[in-house]
Amino acid sequence: MLPFGPDEASNALNAVQQTFYMAVHDHNFKKGAFKDQITKSTSALEAADVLLASNLLTKEEKEPIRKMRTGLAYMVARGPLLTSDEAMISIANTFEVTNIFDADRKEQGQYVPPMMMYSMGKDNKVTKSFAITDDGVEETAGGEIGQVPGAPKEYNRRQKEHWHELSGKNRGQTQSQDGAAGGKSERLYEKESGTKTDQKTTNSDKGKEGSDFGGDFKKNLRGAFL
Repeated sequence: MLPFGPDEASNALNAVQQTFYMAVHDHNFKKGAFKDQITKSTSALEAADVLLASNLLTKEEKEPIRKMRTGLAYMVARGPLLTSDEAMISIANTFEVTNIFDADRKEQGQYVPPMMMYSMGKDNKVTKSFAITDDGVEETAGGEIGQVPGAPKEYNRRQKEHWHELSGKNRGQTQSQDGAAGGKSERLYEKESGTKTDQKTTNSDKGKEGSDFGGDFKKNLRGAFL
């Protein structure tokens, strides 16, 4: 099994830290109650401890945070011996924590985008857009990566700006880095029947190991709260 590596572990921890920071400062988690306690210099483990010590969170909300903290602490303890499989297990609960932040945003009346998936044609243009919600998958013809059908205009405007920024930073790479696809940032490429060059773009680069995984995870988690 390939080692995960200290740089990748650091990327993952930094991504979690930034996710906590964005939830607290950008999305006003628990009405901004933690803005003085969770800052840019607060580590992921410290941020988890702050939330776990608070009586503002329910037992149900704390449980995935507790599991996530245990996984992150294991990553730190394993250091350079950490493997990619261990890393994926250790951070699995992180995505459940994002559901807590999303639920809080909805309670505040904030718009929370669905995960988006896009089917790409030969000319690298979007042929179909898929919004993945709790009710299923909604398909629309055409579209643009980063844009969510039916989303508030201001949200899509900011997403478009962010996507163009990411595209500029990643120019020259063989695969564009989707950090703004419907608020989720994973990618999966698949062939469409009858079209060899068509590909589906979603939120996850599954199957990567070693150094790729850490960088992808960092982009994925940071993209979850754009």
